[in-house]
Amino acid sequence: MAKVYVERDHQLDNGQLRELGDQLAAKLTDKLGGSVNWQGNELHYQQSGAKAHALLGEKTVVVTVELGLMMSAFAPMVKSEVERVLDKYLGDS
Repeated sequence: MAKVYVERDHQLDNGQLRELGDQLAAKLTDKLGGSVNWQGNELHYQQSGAKAHALLGEKTVVVTVELGLMMSAFAPMVKSEVERVLDKYLGDS
């Protein structure tokens, strides 16, 4: 199993963060399938072979992805994509 961890600072309010989370969740499920649910300010995504967790904090966003054995080889690509998306949506906060 491979783990990916990405943390970014932000200056968004709770409403903007929730909207961002909803947009990202929609993209994930549209492109990859799987299921998404919210638990407070935490977004959980699960699909066969992969689980992701995004903690939308007051000043930081932390994304953790766990990839199963068959998906482990894609860890560097997954990390790069998570970083790219967070940088795009959060800017240079």
